[in-house]
Amino acid sequence: MNMDHKESQQNNEEMKIYLREAEAGNIEAMRIVGLRYIDGDGFPQDIKAGTSWLEKAAKTGDSISMGLLGQMLLQGDGLEQNIEEGEKWLRSSAEAGNVMAMGMLGSLLFEGDLLKPNLVEGEKWLWKAAKAGDAQSMRILGYRFLEGDGVVRNLEEGIKWIRKAAEAEEPAAMRILAILLLEGEIVEQDIEEGMKWICLAAELGEPIAMRIRGRHLLAGDHLEQDVEEGVKWLRRAAEAGEPVAAGILGSLLLEGEVVTQDIEAGVMFLLRAAEMGEPIAMRLLGIYYLEGEVLVQNIQEGERWLRQAAEAGESVAMRILGYRLLTGDVLSQDIEEGEKWFRKAAEAEEVIAMGVLGDILLEGELLKPDRENGERWLRQAAEAHETVAMRMLGYRLLSGDGLEKNIVEGELWLRRAAEAGEPIAMRLLAIELMEGDVLNQNIEEGEKWFRFASDAGDPIAMRILAELLLEGQILKQDIAQGESWLRQAALLGEVTAMRMLGNDLLHGRNLEQNVEEGERWLRRAAQAEEPTAMGMLGNHLVHGEKLEQDIEEGLKWLKRAAEAGETIAMSILSDLFLEGEIVEQSLEEGEKWLRKAAETQDPVFMRILGYRLMEGSLVQINRQEGEKWLRQAAEAGEPIAMGMLGNLLLEGDWIEQNIQEGEKWINRAAEAGEPVAMRILGITLLEGDNLEKDIEAGEKWLRKAAEREDLIAMRILGYQLIAGNMIQPDVQEGKAWLKKAAELGEPIAMGMLGDLLIEGNIIRQDVQEGKKWLYQAAKMGETVAMRLLGYRFLVGDCLEQNTIEAEKWLRQAAGSGEAIAMRILGIELLEGDILEQNLEEGETWLRQATEVGDVVAARILGNLLIQGNFLSQDLVEGEGWLRRVAEIGDSEAMRNLGIYLIEGENLPRDIEEGEAWLYKAAEQEDIIAMRVLGNLYIEGEILEKDFEEGIKWLERASAAGDSISMRMLGSTLIFDGEREEDFEKGIEWLEKAAKADNPAAMGLLGSLLLEGERVQFNPSEGEMWLRRAAEAGEPTSMSLLANRLLDGDGLKQDAVEGVKWLRLAAEAGDVDAMKRLGELLIEGKWMDRNIEEAGKWLRKAAEAGATWPNKQVH
Repeated sequence: MNMDHKESQQNNEEMKIYLREAEAGNIEAMRIVGLRYIDGDGFPQDIKAGTSWLEKAAKTGDSISMGLLGQMLLQGDGLEQNIEEGEKWLRSSAEAGNVMAMGMLGSLLFEGDLLKPNLVEGEKWLWKAAKAGDAQSMRILGYRFLEGDGVVRNLEEGIKWIRKAAEAEEPAAMRILAILLLEGEIVEQDIEEGMKWICLAAELGEPIAMRIRGRHLLAGDHLEQDVEEGVKWLRRAAEAGEPVAAGILGSLLLEGEVVTQDIEAGVMFLLRAAEMGEPIAMRLLGIYYLEGEVLVQNIQEGERWLRQAAEAGESVAMRILGYRLLTGDVLSQDIEEGEKWFRKAAEAEEVIAMGVLGDILLEGELLKPDRENGERWLRQAAEAHETVAMRMLGYRLLSGDGLEKNIVEGELWLRRAAEAGEPIAMRLLAIELMEGDVLNQNIEEGEKWFRFASDAGDPIAMRILAELLLEGQILKQDIAQGESWLRQAALLGEVTAMRMLGNDLLHGRNLEQNVEEGERWLRRAAQAEEPTAMGMLGNHLVHGEKLEQDIEEGLKWLKRAAEAGETIAMSILSDLFLEGEIVEQSLEEGEKWLRKAAETQDPVFMRILGYRLMEGSLVQINRQEGEKWLRQAAEAGEPIAMGMLGNLLLEGDWIEQNIQEGEKWINRAAEAGEPVAMRILGITLLEGDNLEKDIEAGEKWLRKAAEREDLIAMRILGYQLIAGNMIQPDVQEGKAWLKKAAELGEPIAMGMLGDLLIEGNIIRQDVQEGKKWLYQAAKMGETVAMRLLGYRFLVGDCLEQNTIEAEKWLRQAAGSGEAIAMRILGIELLEGDILEQNLEEGETWLRQATEVGDVVAARILGNLLIQGNFLSQDLVEGEGWLRRVAEIGDSEAMRNLGIYLIEGENLPRDIEEGEAWLYKAAEQEDIIAMRVLGNLYIEGEILEKDFEEGIKWLERASAAGDSISMRMLGSTLIFDGEREEDFEKGIEWLEKAAKADNPAAMGLLGSLLLEGERVQFNPSEGEMWLRRAAEAGEPTSMSLLANRLLDGDGLKQDAVEGVKWLRLAAEAGDVDAMKRLGELLIEGKWMDRNIEEAGKWLRKAAEAGATWPNKQVH
């Protein structure tokens, strides 16, 4: 308070002194009093009094007072503006030799704003002021010479005057000279001298120089970096009212990257710059308000500032405003106005706007497509070295997207953009070089560009490079580097990288497993709205895989992913609700999600929906709609859908058969590399089912499918090569394919390989390895393997008999629905030979086998019910089963039914129908039916005798390899044939039957050769055949051999051996042998007499139908 009082006293004293001096006529005192009254500086402000004193001083001829009064009146600075009066006083001052007034008058006459322009007079006054040493005039004169503004351009003269002004310490001149020296366009570049002048100008308080000095200190560009000092100079420039500095400082304070963030101060400076009309500040302020990241979002305020910047001609603001209006990003979409601003920015040569506008016009989505103008704008931007435009132009030319394809020029532009450091261009160039689809493949150079793009901070490039290094297929595997790049990409917020990192850590794929960290990254990716990550996280949580199960949260993530358009999430939701195992079943909800997935036009889900609708699997069957979806998927090029559609059209089960179209689709799928289609096409061509048989093409496609690691194709190819049913056999290769399929986990192949190794008929036997494969297949739930394993243990076939293990596997196979296992188990339980008899359970299994469509089980059930064996006799049901099976083409059932009807023992006799069924069975190559039918026609007792027809059927059965038919045919032709050739053919067939090890044929042939009737007598060969028949257990042959040995008939007599064979024949049920044995025992011939044993054999013979003329058996 005391200090203020003292200062006030001093001012009052000073005021009195100046007033006294002014009133005494001191011109300088008059001028000072006038100015102080006008400014209120130490005097109470009084414009009128001030003007009066200044005029008094001016009227005395004081040039300074005249100049000041003129300036103040012209500019309205402190006084009311009066142009005419102001010009008068300014001229007077200039004419009186006031250098400042000369310079100002010259400048005003040049500018023509306040005074009427007069370039000649203006130049005259500026020259005078400059020559008189006025630094400001020197600078203005020099600048006008440089620009050619009002004077003839003269760079040398301009530089001379600017330098003079700078050397006279005129701050603005120092700054201009500095800029000229730094740019090096008009004068030779001299960075060191340029920075010297900037620093001097800044020290003198020149605002723009302060701002420039601050920027260079911040960037470390031409000056040693010093952030603190740089901010200090920026702040001084901003506080001095330099709008660009205020804008820059405001932005730095708001961002908080270079300096400590200070939102309040940042907004203050940025707002100050914007309000001063600084367009970049307006634009930045607008963006900050629109984005709402640094400042609280205020769309209205943001749009206002962005518009002001655009309207002020700030081309970047025009472009940003245009883009936001075009796309509706934050601002309400307005295509027309958006296009207007975009075009203005492009026309203002804002290169990014040119490029983007060109791309938008070529894309033709936001604006009407305009290829000509789109290409023009894109090329202009690219030619202006706008790197994004170079990249877009290059990529469009390479791909032919929107522009005519030109690989050479496209590569040129993409390379230029990449070489100019555009990271996305580097990445795209790397991809093209790696893939080698459009450009010549060059893995080494591709890797180089991937690394450049990654080093340039492109997170997508980092992620792709990481993937390539981790997988190690295209680039040499480097887990450490791959993980490093993946982590860098993830830390930069690349959501796919976050998801990949999370997934790899969760599963321990390439990276060391870390479930906790994996979950953290997966959650970050999901929280960043990455749809696949949301779906993955949801799936893990719902199923409790890797993460602790949380169905509620899992469903939440899955639904968010699905709503974001993630089709796999839609599919998972569909499965969850359709299956109803984890969540409550809702067929409606399940179908809804499947339809949504299909409606995204994802071909895979179109195919799944189509197939479900056709099959009626958990959705309402609708084959017409199903076909529509399947066709859409196929037409979209989905290979599995093509294959499915082709197969369905070939089969004609669910949709109308169309072989030609079916062949087209399945071929397209196969040619697209779809292994299942290849396999189906291969099998169809091999079998000649629906398509014309083509073994070569069929094998080719089956091989291709197998080479694509289609496990079923491997297995089928392997089996076909082993069996040689349809293709040229190659057991070794077949085994290799079967083993490969087995090693890759195909359970049926395991079972097949195991059984073949155990059997050892086709491939070299290896019981232990076979058992291993059969066990492996059985443990995987392969029902045929279970049944084979069970059956081999049951009967001790190659494996040691083990009824416990046998029953276990048979029951598992039967319980899993394997029909043959049900049938075997049923029969074994009914018969009780190996397993403990259980008629009730045996019948149950046999009936279950029939219910699942096992034809053999149905036939056996029918026979058992008709015969009343093991089951209660039920002729009606038995006949029903037999007829049902016969009617679907089972030849054995046809034959059985035919025999039952012909014999009339269990079913009512119907010879005509019986003959018809037997005929059908025979026509289906049923050997027994052929044989029975042939015999019935030859005998002519039940059917009308037809010798030729009978011979025909026996010949067909014989030709099929049936040794019994051969023997019957031979015997019939020998004994009943009427022609010599019949006998010859008969002998041929009898020999064939004997060579086929038919015991009865051996015996008959042996007898004929021993008899020598109608065939050449050959006792040695006759004995050989008779002995072979007897050794094979054929009772009649044993009896004949016994008689010949006993009687010495054609063979050397040998009573001991004869008795042996006679006993064996009798024990085997030969009636003649029983009868003779009994008689010899009574006689005591060749053996001890034994009436009791003789009676036993004679009674057995009698019971078997033997008769004795005029004799009674006691």
